[in-house]
Amino acid sequence: SHLRAEEALRVSEERYALAARGANDGLWDWNLPENSIYFSPRWKSMLGYDDTEIGGSPEEWLDRIHEGDRAKVQQSIADHLEGRAPHLEVEARMLHKDGVFRWMLTRGLTVRNATGTPVRMAGSQTDITEGKVADPMTGLPNRLLFIDRLSRLIASCRRRPETLFAVLFLDLDGFKLINDSLGHAVGDQLLIGLANRLEQSLRQTDTVTRLDESFTIARLGGDEFAIILNDLHDSSDAMVVAERLLQELSRPFLIDDRELFSSM
Repeated sequence: SHLRAEEALRVSEERYALAARGANDGLWDWNLPENSIYFSPRWKSMLGYDDTEIGGSPEEWLDRIHEGDRAKVQQSIADHLEGRAPHLEVEARMLHKDGVFRWMLTRGLTVRNATGTPVRMAGSQTDITEGKVADPMTGLPNRLLFIDRLSRLIASCRRRPETLFAVLFLDLDGFKLINDSLGHAVGDQLLIGLANRLEQSLRQTDTVTRLDESFTIARLGGDEFAIILNDLHDSSDAMVVAERLLQELSRPFLIDDRELFSSM
C-alpha cells in the first residue's frame, strides 16, 4: 500500500507538471518562511524572459509591477495572508522585457500549518491585456488605451514641439432611439458597422493627409468614439479628415435588410 501511495503521488505530480507546462497561465509558488518564489517558465516568458533570466526572489515579481499598482498588490497580498480576503485576486500592470506594460491578473491561495500560520502561497498569472485595452464588441482600443496613447503623445510633443496632432470626438445622434425602437442587437450592429467604416475611411490614402497607421480610433463607451490623428503637417488637415468622415458616415448602414441613417 505504501508503494501504491508513492505511485499515486508520482502520477499526480507528473500530471501537475504536464498541466503546468501546457497551461497558458504562468504559475508561481511562494515559500513564505524562506521568502523565495518558484516562477514557472511560462510565468517568465509572459514577461519576455528566458527561464534563466529571472531568479526566485519576490522582488522579481514586485519590482516589475507598475508603480501605480504596486501598493494595491501589496495590500491584496496582506489582506489574504491576514485572513481578510479568502483568496488573492488582483489586476496590475507588469513591465515586459520589451519596455511596455501588460495587464496581468494574479490569483493565489495560502496554505497554513497546524497553528494557522501561512507557510505557502501559490497561484497563477493570466495576461488580460487584450480585455483591458480593447473594446470587446468592436475590437477597437477602449478609453483606457486611448488615454494612455494620448498622454504619451502629449509627452512626446513636449520633447518635439513641432509635432502636430488632433483629437476628434464623435457620438451618434439618435442612437438611443435606435436602441429603444429596434433593440440592442441592431444598435450593436450599427456600432460595429460605424467602427469598421471609420477604420476603412481613415486608411484611404487618396487624400491630402496620408495617415497610414498614424491614427488611433477608440470606443470610449456607448456610442462615443474618439480619434487621434498624429503626425499632421498642417492643422487644416484635421478639418479635411473630419469632413471626409462626416461624409462617409452619412451614407446609410444596411443592417438586417434595413437602411439606417446616422448623423453625428
